[in-house]
Amino acid sequence: MQLQSTPKRPREVNPGIPIGLEQITMRAMQKQPEDRYASAAEMLSDLERFRLNPSIVFDYGNSFVDHQPTKHVRSIKEADEGNKVDKKKVTMPEPEYVYEEEPVKEHKPIFHVMKGVLIASLIMVLVLAGISIFTALNSGENKDVEVPDYVGKTLVEAKENNPDNFQFNIKSKYDESKELGVILAQEPEAKSMKIKSGSTITLTVNGTDTEIAVPFVQNTSENDSIRALKDKSLIPQVVYVENSKTPKGYVIDSFPTAGAKATIGSTVYLYVANGERAGTAQIPAILGMNSDEAKSKLTELGLTVETVTDDESKEPEGTVISSSPLPYGKVEKGTVVTLTVSSGKGDKKTVDVVVELPSYVSGSLQMNVIIDGVTDGSKSQTVYPSDSSSVKLSFEGSGTQTVVIELDGQVYREYTIDFSTASVTNTVVHDFVVQTDPPTEAPTEPQTEATQYTPETQPETYAVNNGLQ
Repeated sequence: MQLQSTPKRPREVNPGIPIGLEQITMRAMQKQPEDRYASAAEMLSDLERFRLNPSIVFDYGNSFVDHQPTKHVRSIKEADEGNKVDKKKVTMPEPEYVYEEEPVKEHKPIFHVMKGVLIASLIMVLVLAGISIFTALNSGENKDVEVPDYVGKTLVEAKENNPDNFQFNIKSKYDESKELGVILAQEPEAKSMKIKSGSTITLTVNGTDTEIAVPFVQNTSENDSIRALKDKSLIPQVVYVENSKTPKGYVIDSFPTAGAKATIGSTVYLYVANGERAGTAQIPAILGMNSDEAKSKLTELGLTVETVTDDESKEPEGTVISSSPLPYGKVEKGTVVTLTVSSGKGDKKTVDVVVELPSYVSGSLQMNVIIDGVTDGSKSQTVYPSDSSSVKLSFEGSGTQTVVIELDGQVYREYTIDFSTASVTNTVVHDFVVQTDPPTEAPTEPQTEATQYTPETQPETYAVNNGLQ
């Protein structure tokens, strides 16, 4: 199908697909190899540019015009005029096309078998001829050069300073006395022979498979950031992004981000501020924020916010788990940004807490269970320490909870439950104090003549105490 027909443009199926994404898709499916991407890295670069600016339109020229002669191409205008175009004539097509397939003739199975064999043979002949031509051209163009000396240099330096377009086969060997990324040996050795430009040289690099942390380069200048990555044996790739909050020429962020592990010799993308066009806004890094905070940041930029909930996310309730368009994308002010927010239902877990009861209590006790300051009547109960040494309580929730256990009104235990890790921490421990029986009679307090007894209240006691009887 890829060889015999032209794929339908994505925007014909869904007009909402951005032009830039359609261009990338169509370029990747071109019939002629020279019209396609030369490498995965080139395609990745365009995808990254589209991710940062979904409204981008690439300058691919006329590489998407269908050159195949197996179909008659008519414009929409011609089709509307009642198929007046002579099918033998070749016309320059309008931007949109109607394709008319030629009638398919029925053939016997043997015809298709022979056709397949002939096509396969023809392809093999063409491939071999192409290889021969390519080899002949390369042998004529590639010049003999001496093998450079790479030992002692870094892998980054070798890749950056490569005028003869050598290909590098990388091997790893660790030497703790040398810096990471330094080339320890090479094959062929330096100046040992002459080789063709474009040949493959095997480099043994110190700790190529070693992972190191990406340095923090945010809010530093482009040159300083590039230097910091090279010092870590990482290859910087600068991507310019329209931004107004970060000074022009300074790094907004990196990918992988600071602190992430990256293999030395790998590429780290630097997003460098390049100013801002009027009437546009860049979506900030809102993933992981609380939805209220994210809404506030977006509305301040003149964007409209809509939210949808995700019941399966294990993130805490209200956490922004994705956005459309994505963070760092450039959009016009007033654009609707849809936030997907965790409902917290997927984060709920059940955690058991075992409360050890005081073994020295023989009677019953009233146990109150207080969760985040509110008494839970379903878990509060009467317990009998003499019958059971402990009570198991189950709690369901997300985030963290504070649980206080009271026995007969005394604070006995306090726990902190972390549902994300299903862990329980006993933060407060008190011994239960057994109350003794109160005395049958209250003690008599000392009394004074002047204040305690008067002739009016207790005449007999007053007379005795004052020697009147």
